[in-house]
Amino acid sequence: MRFLTIFVCLNKKKKQTENNYFAFGIEETKRLRITQQLESTIKVLRGRCFSLTETKLKTK
Repeated sequence: MRFLTIFVCLNKKKKQTENNYFAFGIEETKRLRITQQLESTIKVLRGRCFSLTETKLKTK
């Protein structure tokens, strides 16, 4: 198992639900397979961040 760090973005203008958290960026040197949900989430986000927190995503 390896961990990669993702930055989570919370849109404060909406209610606090999982859909309001977006992957802001991924710290990883090598290309890794990302789930389709995370990929589409990254596409949705285009610099509309109000607060950033760090979280870790487990990969196989």
